[in-house]
Amino acid sequence: MTIKAIETRYNGYRFRSRLEARWAVFFDALGIAYEYEKEGFDLGDGLWYLPDFWLSEYGYWFEVKGKKPEQRERYVAARLAVQTKGRAIIRWGECWYSREYNGEMFTYTDSPHNAIMLDECGDELLTIFTGIKLPHCDFSPDFNIRECPTCGGIDLTHTISDWAGRCKHSISSAQWDSSCSTPRLMEAYTAARQARFEFGEQGQLTAPSRVSARAAVAAQRAREWANEAEQNARKGKLLREWKEAAERFERMKKEFEAGEN
Repeated sequence: MTIKAIETRYNGYRFRSRLEARWAVFFDALGIAYEYEKEGFDLGDGLWYLPDFWLSEYGYWFEVKGKKPEQRERYVAARLAVQTKGRAIIRWGECWYSREYNGEMFTYTDSPHNAIMLDECGDELLTIFTGIKLPHCDFSPDFNIRECPTCGGIDLTHTISDWAGRCKHSISSAQWDSSCSTPRLMEAYTAARQARFEFGEQGQLTAPSRVSARAAVAAQRAREWANEAEQNARKGKLLREWKEAAERFERMKKEFEAGEN
């Protein structure tokens, strides 16, 4: 049995799912212009594709999935990036901040020698769909939405070098780690999460208060600190166990040497 997503009206669009509508709320909260299902593409070989969002300011296609995409979906997104000589992003899961691997970016390049990678570790260059090799395409398995600490600009990127190529502002490693969960971004995520769509198809939106947004940031920070404390505790336990083992070894060594004498 196939469960059909509930269609939702918002901002003059009829979205095929509420997850798509929540991403639209997120973009609106950040002032990111978008067009929903702008146009469909004939990618050849019997492949047709209608991307979810066109982000005109960035020149990116943005595709939303409820779960991690299958190989065919990834391949079609890559073909879209190559055919339009741009970038195609797939983001899956809920519309919320995450440090986990839940987004991919496919980028057109001038070099025909680049190939898209099937395996997430990047150990081997492979094709990602039925043995078809796709040139002129780079694959980035670590994508996130970030805010520049200098100018406040929002970018959809995956590496520090890629970031510098857009807004020209340098960013430290420490700033990079926190740039995807700034108060402004968390307010936008909170607005998307709190959007009210239960009254039929027509969504009713509730603007998030700054208190709730700050609470979301604080809760996220607390989770990160708790995870870091747990990891440090494990490291400390391992270090103590190693020291105890080393001390036992030294005692056994001395006992053995005393026995030989």
